[in-house]
Amino acid sequence: MHKKVWVFMLLLACSLPLSGCWNRIEPEEYAWITYVGLDLVDGGQVKVDVCVMPPLSPVPTGVAPPEKLMHVFSATGDTVFEAVRRVNAYMPKRLFWPYLQALVIGEKLARQGVEQHLDALFRNTRVRKNAWVFIAQGSPDMVFEVNPQIEKNPATLIDFLVKTESSFLGKSRVIRLKDFQQELADPGVDPLVSVLGVWDAEQQKLLPPGAAVPSKSEFALNGSAVFHGDELVGWLSPDESQFFLLAKGKMKTGLIVVPHPDNPENLAGIEIIGNKAGLEAKVEGDQVRAAVKIKITGNLGDQWFKVSGEKAQDHSEDPEFYRQLGEQLERKVKAGVESLLARSQTEFHSDILGLGDYICNRYPNDWEQIKSGWEEYYDKAAIEVEVKVNILAPNVLRSRLPKQSGGEEAGT
Repeated sequence: MHKKVWVFMLLLACSLPLSGCWNRIEPEEYAWITYVGLDLVDGGQVKVDVCVMPPLSPVPTGVAPPEKLMHVFSATGDTVFEAVRRVNAYMPKRLFWPYLQALVIGEKLARQGVEQHLDALFRNTRVRKNAWVFIAQGSPDMVFEVNPQIEKNPATLIDFLVKTESSFLGKSRVIRLKDFQQELADPGVDPLVSVLGVWDAEQQKLLPPGAAVPSKSEFALNGSAVFHGDELVGWLSPDESQFFLLAKGKMKTGLIVVPHPDNPENLAGIEIIGNKAGLEAKVEGDQVRAAVKIKITGNLGDQWFKVSGEKAQDHSEDPEFYRQLGEQLERKVKAGVESLLARSQTEFHSDILGLGDYICNRYPNDWEQIKSGWEEYYDKAAIEVEVKVNILAPNVLRSRLPKQSGGEEAGT
């Protein structure tokens, strides 16, 4: 009996490698999706733009890559899922979602509400949830007509763009699909999403919505889109987006220009190298009171003088100059954040800082009583803004040894 069992197990072990990869699909049989665009068309149907690229060999093949790596296929349907399936009616390859880099949502669909249209992507386990989400002013069609000059590979183009924005500029709120999904589901915060546009490389300007895309063009981030719930309600300029990031403590680095302490007609550029922020909120009677505390560390980047021939003074060892420079930045950031919050309350009715989420997590009993009328509570909330800035003086090392004969310092 034992002998028969051992023979059966041996035969079973030998047969396992023979099965191979039963559900294997070769790479060339896939259509690798890099970008997806969503928008509404006349009649209320959903238009889906699927941007695919051919699989690129990781080793040299001796064959030049195609000039254009991004090919767009479009279809419409009553739902996103139906439109995606209709794409396969004339594209014989299977769509491959794990390499999705970005989702671009058109303005018309965003203003109608995005959550129900994104349901198919949220449910699909193969969709890459780390993909970036962008809003297009107008239709996303012109975004997919871009012919980038510097980085041709669509799989890395968006990542480079986002990295540059996050590491050097800080004027647009970039967000991933998983985080966008979380904020849509959270009743105590309204999302901000980066705006993706097209840069005319020849004319050196940002193209307006619906403009013809030139042969030489690039992607460009242009501020942020404001949501109330899942509906687009307005736009923030790059500068306003910068104030939002500072208020959230998400500014890695950036540049802010302020009046020069020596002469207000002159200017000084301050590079942000550190940013922290804290939020406090509570319910007092029938009103919400909140405080936003912002801390900024910066360096003097450059100085600009309006008067021709005027030169910068040496303030390398003058702490008073850097204190005054910090006060200039404090005033500008405080005014900018207060103006942004006023717009969010009176124009957008959008809780962009997440005051409701703060109250929900720390005062759940109070939140249960006010959550049904949170929009009205937020519009009347009293929000104080406090800004503290530390401008670092340059590290100038000078010898303090006594001078020797001849007027030279020892050791020089």
